[in-house]
Amino acid sequence: MAKKQNKSTGRKKDSESAIFDMGFLPHELKKQCIKRGLPFEDVVNMTHPDLNLWLRKNFSKPIQKDKLYEFDQWLSDILKERDNENHAFLCHPLLQMAQIEEESKPKLKKVKKKKEKKPRQKRVKDENGRVKGTKKALVFDAVRKGRSEDFIRKRLKKKFGEFNENSLKLWISKAKRQYG
Repeated sequence: MAKKQNKSTGRKKDSESAIFDMGFLPHELKKQCIKRGLPFEDVVNMTHPDLNLWLRKNFSKPIQKDKLYEFDQWLSDILKERDNENHAFLCHPLLQMAQIEEESKPKLKKVKKKKEKKPRQKRVKDENGRVKGTKKALVFDAVRKGRSEDFIRKRLKKKFGEFNENSLKLWISKAKRQYG
């Protein structure tokens, strides 16, 4: 037989296989054959071109979707007989034909509700332009009232937990110069 050259790949292929190629991926082709009544043993044993040819001849047969579940059960039983240790791995639900059928259906996207944004509280500043409630404001306020450095450290430790000693020294010296 004469060979045709495939324009997309540049390879030559038989004219018969070009005529009978249905364009299905292997798992899709097996699904179509199972749904149209090909015996399960033949599905497993046949090659891709043979499955294509069988599907071409039997394409008009009615589709029986429950055959996919029967095939999954049949294959699961055979794998269980052959290898009990890896049975759970080999028969994973994502590897079953019926599961592939359910996933191929388009899923509708759920419309997400937009969350209402809470208005941010404006940062309240004191008369000197420092934000109230911060470590720096607490230090300046304590120095203005005449508190000692030990008292300021204890107050910061109690209210905030952690603080930087160097920042504390700078703030205390600036506050003493300002209120001093």
